[in-house]
Amino acid sequence: MIRRLSRLRERVAGDRDLAELVRGSGVFLVLRVLGMAAAYGFTLLVTRRLGAEAWGLFALAFTVLQVAGMAGRLGLDLALLRFVAAGASAGRPGRVKDVFLKALGLGLPAAAGLALVIHAAAGWLADAVFRKPGLAPLLELAAWALPPYVALYLVTESLRGLKRTAEYGFYQLALPFLWAAAAFYLAAGAGLSPRYALWVYVQGMLAALAAALVSWTARSGLLRVRREPFLPIRELVGVSFPMMVTTSLGMVMNWTDILMLGVFRAEAEVGIYNVAVRLATVTSLALVAVNSIAAPKFSEFWGRGDVAGLGRVARQSTRMIFWWSAPVLAVFLAAPGPLLGLFGAGFEAGAAALVILTLAQFVNASCGSVGYILQMTGHHVAARNIVAAATVMNVGLNAVLIPFFGMNGAAAASAACMVFWNAAMVVYIRRNLGVWTVFWKGGGR
Repeated sequence: MIRRLSRLRERVAGDRDLAELVRGSGVFLVLRVLGMAAAYGFTLLVTRRLGAEAWGLFALAFTVLQVAGMAGRLGLDLALLRFVAAGASAGRPGRVKDVFLKALGLGLPAAAGLALVIHAAAGWLADAVFRKPGLAPLLELAAWALPPYVALYLVTESLRGLKRTAEYGFYQLALPFLWAAAAFYLAAGAGLSPRYALWVYVQGMLAALAAALVSWTARSGLLRVRREPFLPIRELVGVSFPMMVTTSLGMVMNWTDILMLGVFRAEAEVGIYNVAVRLATVTSLALVAVNSIAAPKFSEFWGRGDVAGLGRVARQSTRMIFWWSAPVLAVFLAAPGPLLGLFGAGFEAGAAALVILTLAQFVNASCGSVGYILQMTGHHVAARNIVAAATVMNVGLNAVLIPFFGMNGAAAASAACMVFWNAAMVVYIRRNLGVWTVFWKGGGR
């Protein structure tokens, strides 16, 4: 064992790209674990104090905020990741400033307009669509939170483009839930409600945005450097819009089960299923951590035409993702009921759904960073088409399975679609880039 560890250390030390992957993703992994711990602590506090029904209302409103946030960003967050990384690696901070200000000027008005629509339609959505009148105040709050939510993503993805992985991870993923958990824990019991749970999250998000803006201004030299015209707005939108469609479809695919379960089933079942989904996403922790540093590296390799290097880093990334995920996968498959029972009485009912979702995450971990490879190498249209097909498939399966099987049907629909789009992207990358992302394949680059 000691000899193997020694060989592994030598291998990492001798490979600059692998060393950067391990170092960068390791830092992010710590922050992601911190953020997830805060999120699960917050979930435990809310479910134990208010119950599954209250958490179901929070989950629906939070999902609406996430869906609207994805649409309001217009794909500009991923475009910023790509172009900030390119500008920084070329030593052109003026170009970084130019693309950031253009993205902000497009994203914030779009988010504000969408927020007004959601706020005006909150009552109708709660009564006519979800048939849950108590949801309306939460949707109104989510609407007001939308512009700063979008701004937080634009700023933190820009930090990520500068390879400021620790700051990106802390501000986007950890701080909002750390604040929410602390505030909810300290709150008096009489004033607690699903709306208050959402409000303390919004407070944390605003604090994270303020801190991220200070960090970005310092790191990018935003106030010091002269703006250098870099990318016409039409070209920026031409890149960001397909990315928005691809990412939006992917995220909508992840959120369809929650939203459709909210239409067909009671708040309590939505709450139980949402907790199962949150637990299952722990298994994708390594994927998110490695992607945080691998995505800008894919852009770098593609920009200098080094497809062989891109393939090598892709397989190294997949290997790290798989072996870091394996222990968590094993625990979730062995004891789904007891894990869910920690969140309160009745949550054990989501055990079968958790097993189904965990098996799908196993496939997700085995395929690696396929979505980011397509996005960072100019194949975003192909990625969009694959995810669009999976999204249509997901909506259809959820519509058929949820009325008969409830949360287990939702889990099966989501799992089938996750397997489909991962496999399709692996095959596309192999055929069009000559690269295997699965680390056990020896052929190709």
